[in-house]
This record gives sequence, structure tokens and C-alpha cells, in this order.
Amino acid sequence: MLTRVNPSALRLTLYALLSAIELDLRLSLRTHLTSQAAGGTLFTPEETTKYADRQKKAEKILLSHLSDDELIEFVDFGDYVELALRHKALLEPAIVSSYKQLVTKVGLLVLNQA
Repeated sequence: MLTRVNPSALRLTLYALLSAIELDLRLSLRTHLTSQAAGGTLFTPEETTKYADRQKKAEKILLSHLSDDELIEFVDFGDYVELALRHKALLEPAIVSSYKQLVTKVGLLVLNQA
């Protein structure tokens, strides 16, 4: 017998899961990348502007000269993955592999619920 799942409960569960993954990914990138960035920055000038704008909207004040450690709080999920892959030379191969597996699994999860 099939059990019917409440769509709202499913959405909340997926949101909680994705939020936890995003938080872990942010912490991992902060730990492994921000201190190792070549040239002192992980972000392109366009990304720096985009994330600084998000910071301004969220905090109602624009801080001048945000560090990568501060900007990383305003990166979205897709950009975390792109950031990790762009700077994979700074990461251990096992971490890069784990990020790639995560992206595949999250993608499948989302597609199966669409």
C-alpha cells in the first residue's frame, strides 16, 4: 500500500535538507578556500559586486571592502559549486570529488520531486 505524502511536508523537508547542505558547503569552502585564494580573492569583479549588493540589501548598509570570508555568506547554492570547481586546484581531490557527487545527488533529488 502506498502512503501519500503531504506536499507541504515534502517541500519543507527538502528545504531543510538543501539548507543544511548549503550551510555545510559554505563552511567547507570558507575553511578550505578563503585562506588559500591566489591573489587574495576567490571572486571575479562581477561576483564581488553581486554579493556586495546582496549584503547591502540584507543588512541595509554596504560595508566597504568586504573580505572573501564576509562575501561568502551571500553566495547562492549554485555559485558555491561553481566556486569550488573554479578553485579546485586549491582543494584536495577528495573534496572536489565529494562536491561533484553532491551536485549529482542533489540534482537527481530535485528532478525527482519536480
